[in-house]
Amino acid sequence: MATFVVTQPRPVERTVRQFTASRSGQALVLAVLTLAALVIHGYHPYSEDGGIYIAAAQHALQPQLFPHLSQFADAHVSCLFFSRMMTGIATMTHLSLTWIFFLGYLASVYLTLSGLHSILRTCLQTQAACWFALLLFTAIMSMPVAGTSIIMADPYLTSRSLGLPMVLFAIAESLQEQPRWMRVAIFLVPGGLLHPLIAACGIYLIALILALRSGSRAMVYGVIAFALATSTAVHWLAPVESPAYREAAVSRTYWFLTRWSWDEIVGVIAPILLLLTLDRFRPASFTDTFSTFLRALCLGGIVTIVVNLLFAHPESGNHLVASLQPLRFFTFLYLAMALALGSLLALLPRRIVGGFIIQGWRDRSRKTIHRQRLGPWCRSAA
Repeated sequence: MATFVVTQPRPVERTVRQFTASRSGQALVLAVLTLAALVIHGYHPYSEDGGIYIAAAQHALQPQLFPHLSQFADAHVSCLFFSRMMTGIATMTHLSLTWIFFLGYLASVYLTLSGLHSILRTCLQTQAACWFALLLFTAIMSMPVAGTSIIMADPYLTSRSLGLPMVLFAIAESLQEQPRWMRVAIFLVPGGLLHPLIAACGIYLIALILALRSGSRAMVYGVIAFALATSTAVHWLAPVESPAYREAAVSRTYWFLTRWSWDEIVGVIAPILLLLTLDRFRPASFTDTFSTFLRALCLGGIVTIVVNLLFAHPESGNHLVASLQPLRFFTFLYLAMALALGSLLALLPRRIVGGFIIQGWRDRSRKTIHRQRLGPWCRSAA
């Protein structure tokens, strides 16, 4: 008769758990994940709008580089603060902008992972689920966000690369049982200076989280009404567009949901359905805070779809709302989707490894019993 014994975690496993639970251990794991992201996705400083931000920093450092059409270097509003910041770092450290942008990219990836880890600590009950979630995000961080022409985390340095982690830290603080609003403001201020649009999306998400936590439908409807009213005001107060600008705006098909292909539209609907399903059939590792977070994301995503359909279409009187890309809010939905799916991977190894261990232990038990029964005959035959 076999006897089943429940074994305690091995000393090495306990040591690893204690190390990853400490701040120094977490910092080391986040640094390893940062290097892994660099190996997987590479560093592409001049791809897409990355070259514009480098040009803005070069123009701020050496204005003579752009004697004609110098406004091109400062075309983005977020480039102003970002370029001055990078120029100040270059002046103080006497390093080239090439090295500063590369080190800044590594810092942005580390801060993004750290911000996501801060969110996960309040949303998941186990450290293993947190690390699996970050591991999956590290593997797919360059995945595009539906048809918005936006990537979850750019493989180059922009103002959004540094503004996004600031907003993530603010969201993590707002998810605490007793948020410290001074810290939320401290994170949102630099995030807003670096990238006002991503900070506005973060403030909208935080407002939805607070409204859902309050349990007041009036507060939830108030946040939604404020978002719709703000979009209406921006649309009606927008300046008159020239024919050339209108023609250029209409050519940006990723601004308009009605011009997306069917697979891009699926990329907007599927994350909402997936997150709602995960909230409905919530795994044991998910906390109530994570449930509130997912519901706020889904509600905010639905409202941004409505805003895009109302005010961001090619036949609109102006395209200011379309240029602001309200669907960039789906960046947070994609981040949450990657984290939620990654956390579920923490359940698979235990079951698979546990199944192999139990099956192998049963096989060894059967072999032991078989040898005990045939032992005398085996020894006599020998």
